[in-house]
Amino acid sequence: MEPKTLDHYLNKNNTSVEQVYREEMKNMVEIFHENTKQSEALKPLFLNSILKHLYDENQILADSLNHKNYVFKPSLKLPPANTIEKTLHEISSQRSSHRNYKAGPLSDQELSDLLTSLRVTRESISSVNSKAKLCLRTYASAGGLYPVEIYVFRPNEQYTNWQSYYYSLKKHELSLISPSINPEDLYQNIGTSESTQEIGAIIVLTGIFERSVHKYGSLGYRFALTEAGGMLQQLGLASAGLGLGSIVWGGANDDKINELIEVNGVDETMLNCLLVGKID
Repeated sequence: MEPKTLDHYLNKNNTSVEQVYREEMKNMVEIFHENTKQSEALKPLFLNSILKHLYDENQILADSLNHKNYVFKPSLKLPPANTIEKTLHEISSQRSSHRNYKAGPLSDQELSDLLTSLRVTRESISSVNSKAKLCLRTYASAGGLYPVEIYVFRPNEQYTNWQSYYYSLKKHELSLISPSINPEDLYQNIGTSESTQEIGAIIVLTGIFERSVHKYGSLGYRFALTEAGGMLQQLGLASAGLGLGSIVWGGANDDKINELIEVNGVDETMLNCLLVGKID
């Protein structure tokens, strides 16, 4: 095969749609990465913003309110979580990606045991503003800003209806968002095959980028993605420890999933999701 020259890509008659797409995606990634790099020129701007988040009373209070409240939505308090007795070595050895599941939704207890892997582990009062209660979790978040939110899709026993929920880490409860979701519509927009349509639940992670971008500039977008990756790892390990199967799933239709969890796709948008289910 002859190597392609620049003229090849500039000649529309010889350039396929796929080639154009690949080149454009490559350019977009390069532009994104260049614009999220730290530099000597930007250090003063970063420093001023970071100091505001460290020492400004009002900003610290705002940062401590980094969670959503669905006051007028029905809520389901999850039961206390059971402890996973296996060692980290055992769990990490058992973790793998599963595409085939036994039919059956995850129970309230199973969801509680799974989601508590992201739980709040430490609480303290800010030394700068006594009104700011800081709730720190099992996973790392740049500046403790927690720009990633958690949603859950759950099926009924017959898989004839699904519902979407918001999960509150601080309250360990689910707030009902959509009580009726057509299964075929969900499967199509999640992008699952027939072998994955008996999953027990779908965990969706979204990003509210302003929480971290306000402090760290464009680098805050990277931080949000890093945080989501850490959360998915926590959930995957917890799934293995509970004897459940899971797979990180990146094939969903972002805009449609955003609609099903009632976020606008701009201020808050889907990042990735995890399929979880029962296995033999």
